[in-house]
Amino acid sequence: MLLHADQTGVHWVRAATLDGKEARAVLHYAGASVGEPKAAPRRWGTRTLTWQQMRARAPVTLAEKPEEIDLTLGGSMKPYRWSINEQFYPKADPIPLATNETVRFHFRNPTGMDHPLHLHGHYFRVLGKPGALNLKDPVQKDTVNVPAKEELVIQWQATNPGRWFFHCHIEWHLATGMARVIEIKQ
Repeated sequence: MLLHADQTGVHWVRAATLDGKEARAVLHYAGASVGEPKAAPRRWGTRTLTWQQMRARAPVTLAEKPEEIDLTLGGSMKPYRWSINEQFYPKADPIPLATNETVRFHFRNPTGMDHPLHLHGHYFRVLGKPGALNLKDPVQKDTVNVPAKEELVIQWQATNPGRWFFHCHIEWHLATGMARVIEIKQ
């Protein structure tokens, strides 16, 4: 969801996670009174948007023949280690790409845990599950959750040369190896 900060006054801002937890913040506009907004009953609702429900504002033109890279997420609780394509960061090969190369990552997650994967330096389009790809108006993100025992496909263009970190956003999965470096050559 996009917040348009173009109002006046003092307002509550709320974010809810998929498991029902929430965080609140106060948004103060310039010249607004100090303190919290007035207490008033609010109907926050229980609806949380997933990537499947989100769409681009307009149709998207995707490259027709992207470089396809399969990425299998792995790991276990005993021993407690997590990987991408059976490689454990920092002893993992970088994923080499050329500048402006269009890439499609096909994630396979046979593990029993979700993995929110984050790509630094770029945004990607979440195309969905293999066999049911949204090629018309896929949402743009920099982090996407790959659910346990599922597959997911994203597509992006390597427009930003350099070395970019790509990792699971669960800190203890990252710390035990679920990360790679994307190396984009000029």
